[in-house]
Amino acid sequence: MDIEIRPFRGEDKALVEAFYAQMGYETTFFFNATGYNYRRTMRFFGEDPDPDIRHWAAILDGRMVGYVFVWQISKKIVEMGIVVADDCKGKHLGRALIDTVKDWCRANGKGGILLTTHPANIRGQMLYRRSGFEHIGTSNNKGEFLFLYTFPEEN
Repeated sequence: MDIEIRPFRGEDKALVEAFYAQMGYETTFFFNATGYNYRRTMRFFGEDPDPDIRHWAAILDGRMVGYVFVWQISKKIVEMGIVVADDCKGKHLGRALIDTVKDWCRANGKGGILLTTHPANIRGQMLYRRSGFEHIGTSNNKGEFLFLYTFPEEN
């Protein structure tokens, strides 16, 4: 797979809409059950984009097949969301998207990356652990598992 991972562009709105439209049941359940992530993502294309969020798209043959975003980028620990198209799961795209965020965080002096995931999202949890995240507990407000990646200290 020759996938390009790049920051969102203004002309990507149709790609993002098509990506959400093709999500299967499980992906929607774990990533966008309430529609919140869709609304937050579409804000990028509106008149009032959130300056505290960065989005990266994974593009294959003119189609968006995944994306990752971080928010609270003004803080030392950023929060991350990630999703991969159903037909691209198991092809190391998730790892490449996480590596994109890690590279951005290193370049911008961040101390770590926090994410939450549904307890039943076993596939995601395996990816996060393989990518160096540590399961640190459960969210008090949503009951989701908390995972944290911290950057090794530079000597």
